[in-house]
Amino acid sequence: MTKKFITLLIFVQFTLGAKRYFIPNLKANWHKANEFCVTLGMNLASVKSLVEHTELIRFVEKTDKFSNATRFWIGASDLAEEGVYTWVSNGHLVTFTNWADNEPNNVNDTEHCIEIIHNTYVNRVWQWNDRECRSAIEYFICETADKQCIEQF
Repeated sequence: MTKKFITLLIFVQFTLGAKRYFIPNLKANWHKANEFCVTLGMNLASVKSLVEHTELIRFVEKTDKFSNATRFWIGASDLAEEGVYTWVSNGHLVTFTNWADNEPNNVNDTEHCIEIIHNTYVNRVWQWNDRECRSAIEYFICETADKQCIEQF
């Protein structure tokens, strides 16, 4: 009984801790951020659950990029179809979200990429916002790339 329990705990820990994150020491627009992550064999971070969102936040809070007013690109956009957000790493629909109030709002029909904001001055604590992909320059979060080449939808 004890051996089975220990094996299960190791598997759960591995599953929850399977993703590895990296924040480069540079800022870029969403497209360049995505390109940079891919050159490292990584992807812009995807957040598929509250557990992953919490893990990502814990990681960011331990870095020198964290402050009371900070923004990070993650790997989702509605560039392919307005209002339909997908993950750039695999094309899957975004099913978990943590939008700030009144987001996404696509201001001036130009906001298509997702950022995570931590800005206590405007009461946004790790919430999501849609933002203009090309002109906004900010830090970004890369994660280890999924090793599975073909995923079943």
